[in-house]
Amino acid sequence: MNTSLLRGLIVGVMITTLGACGEDGQGLEPALIGGNNGPLVRMRDEETPISEAGTSAEAGINAEAGTSAEVDTSAEVDTSAEAGTSAEAGTSAEAGTNAVADTNAEAGTNAVADTNAEAGTSSEPGTSANQPEQFIMINEVVPSALDDGPDWIELANLSDQAIDIRGWVIEDDGENSIMFASNTIVPARGYLHLVRGIDFMFGLGKNDGLSLKTSDGSVVDRTQWVEGETSSGLSWARIPDMIGDFETTNQVTPAGVNRSFMVTEVCGDSVCDETERCDTCPEDCGVCAACPTDLFISEYVEGSGNTKAIELYNGTGADIDLSQYQLWNIANGGVWAESVTDLEGVLPSGQVWVICHQDIDPMGAQQCDELFATNPVNFNGDDAIGLAVLSAGEYVLIDQIGEEGGDVGEAWDVSGVTFATKNHTLVRQPFAQGSVDWSQASLNDWVVYERDTTEFLGSHQVENSCSIP
Repeated sequence: MNTSLLRGLIVGVMITTLGACGEDGQGLEPALIGGNNGPLVRMRDEETPISEAGTSAEAGINAEAGTSAEVDTSAEVDTSAEAGTSAEAGTSAEAGTNAVADTNAEAGTNAVADTNAEAGTSSEPGTSANQPEQFIMINEVVPSALDDGPDWIELANLSDQAIDIRGWVIEDDGENSIMFASNTIVPARGYLHLVRGIDFMFGLGKNDGLSLKTSDGSVVDRTQWVEGETSSGLSWARIPDMIGDFETTNQVTPAGVNRSFMVTEVCGDSVCDETERCDTCPEDCGVCAACPTDLFISEYVEGSGNTKAIELYNGTGADIDLSQYQLWNIANGGVWAESVTDLEGVLPSGQVWVICHQDIDPMGAQQCDELFATNPVNFNGDDAIGLAVLSAGEYVLIDQIGEEGGDVGEAWDVSGVTFATKNHTLVRQPFAQGSVDWSQASLNDWVVYERDTTEFLGSHQVENSCSIP
């Protein structure tokens, strides 16, 4: 065959093919998009690699391996094939060159005009857009925006490559549709936000649905909603973003990551939520307990080895001078106070002071304010601990764990737990304060935790407003 004639035929095929972007060889111009719905045109970022939806390259070409395809450049009649490349129609291509006109090129070549190029390329889920229908989806719909705002639709691209969805169509459950023009780009790992009145003209109903189709009519994605799921101000969105099922949310996120429904905490709904307090919402949280009049023991740790600690809490609403206080100890039965430890420092209102054995476990040590090798933290489950304050020239007991008297034996029972003062952690209930009536306080003023529980050291929760900022 004459080489010039072959090249002329190829160029003719190329020109005809590259003009055929729609059905029957008609190009998709912006004026054709949406008919009465108005044009939709998206400009591409020229620096961003684009994968065109429905094709792998231009005009039905399947091009891979990163090389460029040129017309009338590298294939010559009756030449030999090298480097394992095969060529049909009497042509041959060398490794790394371009094959033209029905050539089957391997070994890293690209083929133009119905050429099938292989060369070891691959498609990885979430990273390649060689099959864009796997990565483009309907991601969020707002049919009833707040304050009479426009309806809108959001598409998302789960791949790591920007995708041109030219020729794709969105249809609602009625007779309305949008067809996308050339350079309608959905960014890599990003979103395409379509707004009624700008990108489309039809409205979305309370009972409606949307379908997303490729240029050949294949359904890529579909969602449907009913009245109540998308009432005013709510979004119909995939949660988690891009990968989850559709659900109703009040977190409307155009061109952003979808978020789950957020419950608005309302004072007066009979639920004391995390951000509500007795001083700001007594309707839900109840009337605040009376403010403590003095320092008290808020936590007690008697664990394995030397995992021992005492936590003191100031909920009075004023700073406390600790030099006015002592910790008392009784070992194996006796009377107050066999051992006395003077305290020092200033404890602000709402804060705790944690006194630990110097060999406490590393996790508990992070919260310790003061370390001792012996008393007041050299105690066991049958040893009583007291807190005393200086009053009228003498120290007076104001709080205690255990009590004076004969040896209790193993340990004291607390809140229904047998031997709770041994190998346990005691945390004071939010409603409870200091007490010298151990028989009463031990019934329900404490929460009992397993041995070596130290994560509660360093703070204390209360039901009063005196120390709440």
